[in-house]
Formats: sequence, C-alpha cells, structure tokens
Amino acid sequence: LLTIPQDSEPERLERKARKYLPYDVLSEIPDKIRDKRRQSTNLTPVQVAFLIHDELLMRWLMTLVWRSRNVRECRIACSGDGPNLFKRELPQLANTAVPVWVQEELKTNPHQQFWQFYFRNHETKTGNEVRGILPRRLVPLLEEYVEGQRPKLFHGHDPGTLFVNRAGTVLTGTQLDSLISDITLRYSNRRVTPHLFRDI
Repeated sequence: LLTIPQDSEPERLERKARKYLPYDVLSEIPDKIRDKRRQSTNLTPVQVAFLIHDELLMRWLMTLVWRSRNVRECRIACSGDGPNLFKRELPQLANTAVPVWVQEELKTNPHQQFWQFYFRNHETKTGNEVRGILPRRLVPLLEEYVEGQRPKLFHGHDPGTLFVNRAGTVLTGTQLDSLISDITLRYSNRRVTPHLFRDI
C-alpha cells in the first residue's frame, strides 16, 4: 500500500469538485418537485404522497446539515427511546438555542408548542446529544406530510421513521444514497449523495 502513489491535494479537490453542484442549483430541486406535483393531473394518492416526501427530504437536506444516519433513523413515532422529532412546549432545563421568531411567539403564548429534534448520546456519531428547534421554513410542509401524506406510504405497520423507502419501511443507507442520487440526477442532471449535500 505504501508504494501506491497518492493524489495531490489539488487533484483530490478537483475530482471532488466534478461531483459538486452549486448550492443555488440544489436549492431549486424542491420547488421543481412541488411544481411537478401541482402540474400533474393523473397521479395516484400514493404518488402524490411520495412527491411530498421527496420534496420534504430535499428541503431537509438543504436546511439541516445532518448525517445520513440521523436523516434515516429520525423517529417521529414513539418507540424505544422515544421520538427524535416532536411538537411540544420547550423544555425548561434543556440547553437549546431559541431563535428570535420563537422568542416572539413565546411572549404571546408561553405554552406555545414548537417542532423540535433531539438525538441522544448513542444516536450521534460524536457521542454528544443534539437538541434544537426545527427551522420555521420546514414546518408547513412537514405538517402537511405528517398529518395527511405519510400514513399513505406504509401498509398497516408504521415504521416510526420520518422518511421511508418506496416499500414504506425504514430507509437503509444504500437506499437513501440511491434515492437522493436519483432525485438530483432527475432534476439537475448530476448525482449528488447525502454526504456531498453536507459539504455543499
């Protein structure tokens, strides 16, 4: 192995750059998915639900710099340790950054509920718990998806995760990579993996 010549740093960066898409190009993909859903008249309810699923997934990746594992395993239904994504009042003792828009709403209603995420120590790569308030831009589509569309994607048994594969079960790492790659190829003519999303 020591005799294999290594790429120089410029070569490595150039090779990586060939796989990249500019942020503004990626950021147009969720809108393209939404437009397809609104313009198509012959879609089944499940097809519509999956388009909303994919739009939310792409907006999620454009907004939150989560690792692939946390995107795949994010639980919205109670199981095991409890959900990772939930709508509740803010915890009193938790160390959570509170955006200005949340502070303003709390002045009007101290018991206002907000969408929050929480990953415990054993659920993160670094072994640190992560807690936060979901960015407001994701909330309307999330609520449309959770309340009206997500139940259409699985057959009887709720897998508990926010995002699912095309069979309505928990996404594997390979399935998430394939799904994101297929979506980006379809709407931008280049495959982008979840890991590259984090870099971009």
